[in-house]
Amino acid sequence: MKYLKNYLIALFTIFIVSCATSPDKISSAYVSPLQYINYDCDQIALEQANVERRVNLLYNTLAAEAQGDAWQMGVGMLLFWPTLFALEGGDSPAAGEYALMKGQYQALQTVSVQKKCGISFANDLAETVKAD
Repeated sequence: MKYLKNYLIALFTIFIVSCATSPDKISSAYVSPLQYINYDCDQIALEQANVERRVNLLYNTLAAEAQGDAWQMGVGMLLFWPTLFALEGGDSPAAGEYALMKGQYQALQTVSVQKKCGISFANDLAETVKAD
């Protein structure tokens, strides 16, 4: 009986780790502001809008993945454990792209401040996300 308990704990831990991360918990990747140093204020504003659009799409995709994994985990743990094998196994490549986009947003903000562009940036990039 003790072995079964340890086995179930190990199985539960593995499946928890394999769930997709909520986009709110994904930190930004470092992007050097030097990448945008030759941009003028109009180019910075245009790139900011592009990054916000891409972040919006990625956020909604990642949120749906995380919610789907949480739902599968709940069903698997409560009703039918074989459904746990349907979990995708962690974060998708979109999570890496999302972290990169967050880093680009911060780099654009840094360059905008250095150039005194007066462009309004959200304190938290999640504020710009709109549900589809």
